[in-house]
Amino acid sequence: MKKYNWVKAWLLPCVTFGIYNFIMWIVMAKNSNKIAEASGEKKIMAWFPAMLLGCVTFGIVPLVWMIKFQAQQVAIAKANGAKISPVAVPFVLFLLTCVPVYSYIVLCGNYNNNVDAFEAKAE
Repeated sequence: MKKYNWVKAWLLPCVTFGIYNFIMWIVMAKNSNKIAEASGEKKIMAWFPAMLLGCVTFGIVPLVWMIKFQAQQVAIAKANGAKISPVAVPFVLFLLTCVPVYSYIVLCGNYNNNVDAFEAKAE
């Protein structure tokens, strides 16, 4: 599964006018759902439909989706023995997604830890 470097994830959207972020979120959500399903955890709605619903719900659905995504990351980490940093509290992780630059470090780091733990467990 694809892993993400936080520096690339932070800089490439500037060059691609945000398209890289869309692709990154779509792939992360898809891979996280695969890992969740294989680990016996709940899947969440795909990223793109959640963002489209945000247009109708004044941005509420994407906010709820982000909290569910962080909760899924914590559940996957617990199921596969991965480390979540800085804390394994979904709402706090959601709040950290609002912090410039640091959000990319946390998001990419936790996602990569989950992928590594899942792939190691599968071997």
